[in-house]
Amino acid sequence: MQDSKERSSSDWWLDFYESSPFELFLSRKDPQETEATIDFLTRHLELLPGQLVFDQCCGNGEISVALAAKKLAVIGVDLCSKYIEMASARCAEFGESCQFYRGDAFQFKTDTPCDAAINWWTSFGYSKKTSENLEMLKRAFESLKPGGRFALDYPNIPAVLRNNKPVQEYEYDCESENGVIKVRRESSLNLIEGLREQRWIFHMPDGKELVHDTSLKMYLPDAIVESLQLCGFVDVEVFGSVFGDPLELDSERCIFIARRPSA
Repeated sequence: MQDSKERSSSDWWLDFYESSPFELFLSRKDPQETEATIDFLTRHLELLPGQLVFDQCCGNGEISVALAAKKLAVIGVDLCSKYIEMASARCAEFGESCQFYRGDAFQFKTDTPCDAAINWWTSFGYSKKTSENLEMLKRAFESLKPGGRFALDYPNIPAVLRNNKPVQEYEYDCESENGVIKVRRESSLNLIEGLREQRWIFHMPDGKELVHDTSLKMYLPDAIVESLQLCGFVDVEVFGSVFGDPLELDSERCIFIARRPSA
């Protein structure tokens, strides 16, 4: 990892996840949501027991462990070392069928071609440069077997533009920090650069305040379809939810299913 004085301040993801308790947002408390997600992925990626799935930007392994429970093998990668430790611990019972690596998803591709790949919960679009964001899609494409399918989960930007909330506040009772962590998220839309800019303020139980700035490049659905096609994907489908709903103006999510050509 580059020294903070040397890297661009725009590369916020290089230390945000290591330096903040963002993992509070990674654990889904609604088991029905996770079940619906796995059902959606199983159906649209045409997954069968024993197949290998690449979890690009796997986080703490929330999706990986659910896939492993369906008798799927998983290779996960994430830049955040503590997330890799969490994911490895959660999937320890599945042995060597689940392997996790600390790596840069802009560069990492699997040594073994995979039957399917996923990039879930907004791990795409971190760079201000589209050319860099495309590199992540290319690594997913390169990690697939011919005919393998890819699922990309991203916010529905028309809904973001229409319904942006300038301030949101959350509270989490965190045992590891011996108290309540209060989170304030301030969001603004930079229409000139096409960015959703956010300031995260974490009020820790010991009185410390952690402040981090992040941004997400805002792509309309057609731009992501074009990006997937530029990387070689075909048969791109777009959904508005894990329940298979069609994409509409106010859909919260924008989920893309694409395929690497068979030949």
